[in-house]
Order: sequence, then C-alpha cells, then structure tokens
Amino acid sequence: MSDAPLGDLRALATVQDALDRIEKGGFSAGVVRMLILLARAHGTIRKDRLERSNRMLETVEPFASIPAKHKTRLVHRESLIASFEPEAALRTLPKLFAGIDERRRAVELCRDVAGPVEEMGEAVREMFRRFREVLEVEADFGGNVEDMPCNLRPDEGGCYPSSRSSRSNRRSAWPR
Repeated sequence: MSDAPLGDLRALATVQDALDRIEKGGFSAGVVRMLILLARAHGTIRKDRLERSNRMLETVEPFASIPAKHKTRLVHRESLIASFEPEAALRTLPKLFAGIDERRRAVELCRDVAGPVEEMGEAVREMFRRFREVLEVEADFGGNVEDMPCNLRPDEGGCYPSSRSSRSNRRSAWPR
C-alpha cells in the first residue's frame, strides 16, 4: 500500500467504491472475501494454500467462468473491504449468499483451500468458527482435507460433492 495513514487512504475513491459494495457481489465475492480474511488471520500464505486457492479460482464454478480481468477486480475490491472494514466484512457475509446451501459450499471451499485442521493456526480456526457463527452453518468435516465433501485435489477435477453437481448447478452468471 502506501505510507499514508489508513484514514487518508480510506478517502480514496477506489476504497470508498469498494466499501459502498460491502453488501453486494454474490457467492464469488463472499468466498474471495472469506479467503482474504483467512489469509489475514494466518498472517502469511503458504505455497500449497496459494496453489489450492489458484486452482479453485481457475477450475471451480463460478470462478472458472469469470474473466481474468474481473477476477482481478474482485480480489482487489474484497481485499480493500477486508483491510478497511474487517468486522463489517465478516458481519455482511450472509448478504452475499443466496441461502444455506451457498453458505455451506462457501465454508467447504475455504476449508479445502485452508487444508488440514491440524496445520491451521489458532487464528485461522477461530476465523472458521466465526464464519460458521455468522453464516449459521454447522460445517465441521474433521481434521483432513480428504474428510471434507469438497476437494480441490487435481485428481478430483474441482470442488463439488462426491456425487458431482449437475450441469445446471455449474452455470455462470458471467458473460463469456
């Protein structure tokens, strides 16, 4: 960022625009925001988590259908929201998801990127607890990625329950 005080940066049009959209963006914005909040809680991003995150953004719908330029903007906007208003970013997550199924899927995607519970620090586990609380989901799939219904391992071909979602569930709202 800049050496300017946070208050000065808050006045920038791009920051204000992002904050004005804190309750908008849908599923993709919600998942990206959750991943950013997790990264901030962890403090660093390990290579394997970054690879899983990138794989998700490239292979899992709706992210795979979002043009690269739009993904970049989405990540930038959600980063600004998480940086300038982390509590509001968390509190407004429910408004980004259409219902309980999307909320569960969002937590599952984030758990898949985060990896095994035993490798998570206390701050990351606490952030997941807060996600479950604010999203009103009971999503605890054990300690291993393999125990979760959503897997981003390359051999699994994306993040869908083991029965694989139908084509209609994979449709994108993004223009091609």
